[in-house]
Amino acid sequence: MKMVCMSDSGFVIFSNDIQYEFEILDKFFVDPAIESIIFVYSQKNDISSVYADKLIGYKKGLVVVPFEDYNKIEYASLVEALDLTKTVMVIKDLRFMLKRLDERLSMMQIKHSCYKKIVIDIVPYVVDMWKIYFPYSFFDKTLLGYSHSYAVEAAARNYEMDNTLKNPYDTVDIAERVKKVTFINYREFFTFKLLFKEYKVTVEELAEYERLRDSLFDTESSIKRILSKLHKYASSLVAGYSVPFNLNNIYKWEGEVEVIRTDLKIDDYLCSEIVKLINNTNTLVGLLHGN
Repeated sequence: MKMVCMSDSGFVIFSNDIQYEFEILDKFFVDPAIESIIFVYSQKNDISSVYADKLIGYKKGLVVVPFEDYNKIEYASLVEALDLTKTVMVIKDLRFMLKRLDERLSMMQIKHSCYKKIVIDIVPYVVDMWKIYFPYSFFDKTLLGYSHSYAVEAAARNYEMDNTLKNPYDTVDIAERVKKVTFINYREFFTFKLLFKEYKVTVEELAEYERLRDSLFDTESSIKRILSKLHKYASSLVAGYSVPFNLNNIYKWEGEVEVIRTDLKIDDYLCSEIVKLINNTNTLVGLLHGN
């Protein structure tokens, strides 16, 4: 395990093992400059008491704040009574807190500027790769080469429309930029075995699909709504159809997963998005683990 760099303003831990996280924190909290700890967790997380017990053991001042109540006066006043130049903020499971333009995030990121900040989560981003900006933004907004989240999101959207532009999804570049402030305890995040079982539609079903597609492009202005309705049609054609429209669902998959799909273009697209998410995530974490 690499040594914690005490000169950095913070670091990130991506982990599926609480003991690994505690080993890193044990090394870090020997720093005599630290007087206090702010521990921020989401109430969607059921291990906050385990972490609080661990942080108490470092014999520093401790303020435990549920993210959902972070901006309430009783918690904000406790935080602001601390000497923040000697305080470390530990944020557990950031993915439950990502509500952009949220006053609570703004307070954590900007108003409450601490000696150091530590972000701990299980995965670098969920679904949208540009969201890897968020964990690092708490202690270095420019680490990935963008001044704010809208800039990296815009770069990602522009690249998707024109791949001659700079690729914000370049996993080698991302890993190179963040490796010195990243700890990770696994080489692959998605470890399930994925199998596709294809149902070939009839001539009549294909014709109906094409009629629906053409009518949707005439009446709908939202690509997402068009895709959703085409997905719904595909799902009506075969028993056991299991192509997810919401890619968040694949984070629950384990073991051997059989995806039942049609041979329609909508399923070509959705299945390609599943494979892309798996490959991009596993490539990135593999590079970070290798560092």
